[in-house]
Amino acid sequence: RTLQDFLGHACVETTMIYLHVMEDQQDLTVSPLDALEGSS
Repeated sequence: RTLQDFLGHACVETTMIYLHVMEDQQDLTVSPLDALEGSS
């Protein structure tokens, strides 16, 4: 419930929606460190 309080959501369902969206977007996130892996 700590994350729910931090985000200011009254309902845990709202927090779960955001967590689901964040998990979907995680696969699309590119780290600048990924470019360094092939440069050595």
